[in-house]
Amino acid sequence: MAFASGCNIVLLVGTITTDIKAIEKDGKTLGCKFMVGVTRKPIPKDKQNGQQVQQTDYIPCTAWGWVGKRIIDRYQKKTPITLRGEWQSGSYIGRDGNRVYT
Repeated sequence: MAFASGCNIVLLVGTITTDIKAIEKDGKTLGCKFMVGVTRKPIPKDKQNGQQVQQTDYIPCTAWGWVGKRIIDRYQKKTPITLRGEWQSGSYIGRDGNRVYT
């Protein structure tokens, strides 16, 4: 499969680690937010004893529209999940005047 320049596709396979929070406006559900724990491939901790260390990344996720509603209806904390989407970052100025990256 060929990808165009600048293509932004992310595939996550992990477990939902937080309660799913609905994003609502005017009584309508627009989407949801939750955290997914993704376990990395084990890496050797020490070459002498060969013990492996398991590391997990915790990735904040937001789902909009019908996908968000489906996640709210079908998933809960500690549920395995596979997600395909886009990675997007942002920033804002916090109350203390410092830039906060999301």
